[in-house]
Amino acid sequence: MITKEVLLINPPMWSPAAHASFNALCPPLGLGYLAASLLREGASVEILDLSVSDDPTEDLKAALARCSPRIIGITTVTQNWFLAQLIARQARQTCSEAFLITGGPHVSYLWKEVLSDGVFDAVALFEAEQTIAELYRRIRDGKLDFHEIAGLALHNGHAPFLTKARPLEKQLDSIPYPARQLLPMSRYGRPGTIMTSRGCPMKCIFCISSTYEGSYRPRSAENVLAELCELRRVWGIREAYLIDNVFTVNRERVHTICAGMLREKLDMQFNCVSRADLVTEELVRCLKAAGCIRIEIGVESGVQEIIDKLEKHIEVEQVARAADIVLAAGITPMFTFQIGSPFETPESLEQTHRLAASLRAKGAVTFFSTMTPFPGTPLVERAEKLGVRIHASAWSEYRTSNPIYDTPHMDRNSFRRALFRESVSILQAQSMGAWTAESSS
Repeated sequence: MITKEVLLINPPMWSPAAHASFNALCPPLGLGYLAASLLREGASVEILDLSVSDDPTEDLKAALARCSPRIIGITTVTQNWFLAQLIARQARQTCSEAFLITGGPHVSYLWKEVLSDGVFDAVALFEAEQTIAELYRRIRDGKLDFHEIAGLALHNGHAPFLTKARPLEKQLDSIPYPARQLLPMSRYGRPGTIMTSRGCPMKCIFCISSTYEGSYRPRSAENVLAELCELRRVWGIREAYLIDNVFTVNRERVHTICAGMLREKLDMQFNCVSRADLVTEELVRCLKAAGCIRIEIGVESGVQEIIDKLEKHIEVEQVARAADIVLAAGITPMFTFQIGSPFETPESLEQTHRLAASLRAKGAVTFFSTMTPFPGTPLVERAEKLGVRIHASAWSEYRTSNPIYDTPHMDRNSFRRALFRESVSILQAQSMGAWTAESSS
């Protein structure tokens, strides 16, 4: 037996299709950061990523028996929360003395519900690097009173309660890089995933970034560049995925990072996220020179009134201009849309379809999903006021490919048909592009 003090678990997704398209693409950086913080404390740690497991049930049993951990941490999102519960029950049965804790956006908002069934000992709320390190130190030292640990939800035998709130980390450079050496890096479709900032300066009503991650907090350009060098020189990764909510918030910082990539001769391509109102020719030239090959830009709707009500703070006219600038630089723009906002009408859907088609005609990529009322979003808090009628009762139904609510003007099946229509249009555009390329060769 190879005993580990801490076992961190990433559950699989709800189905093979979601499993393949979601977690299996990217390493679970959240667990990587927690593991790195624990390793700095001297803990022995194992990460079990069941999202890339061929047999999650057997791999879980084997890891629990092999590690015999003192602390078991399970991360979760809304879509796989019910699987996280199954994993927790198995962990409780096999390792009855272990301290069982969960974290992630879903449980940070629904901590009372999470602790009500008595399986978990605690919920780590929001950012948890310092919380998990302090928890480990107390358990290691035999100090089993956890009430003074900030950032926890606990159960006192009568009802769940919160300890004092833990402030978000302002100096992100102080957090060690994710412990990628504990992850099966060769199993991921996008092993070069990196987050150079946390939070978001925007407060779109469908997103939890500004509430879960708080205000925008960037890492220093030097700290980011050092991690990119590690990805390239230690892991041999040639394509990075910068998964910040918005990478291009600070143009000077972007220029410094890009200049550093050129100076270090990383020879690395990368993907990043921007906004239509932030795209300029100068910025895109800088990104291109450093190796950027794809920029994701959120649009959500083709109707300005809806964009305004979603509190997105962009102009529809900026979208086509951004497409022209990015395409002219030889970078692929991917514009993302969300069908089914509370303000959607049949007419607004048609305008969104037309905008997406015009972007594809230019050579851009489009991606569609359905607006989903995840816990913690302003959309959920305002649902009744907005006239949103949620049908789904199971958390596993909360998927961005599955409309689960009606709005004042449309029902969820209308959104399902619209999503299908866009999927067919995108496939047809891809097929036509492939046919044209083959004919001209």
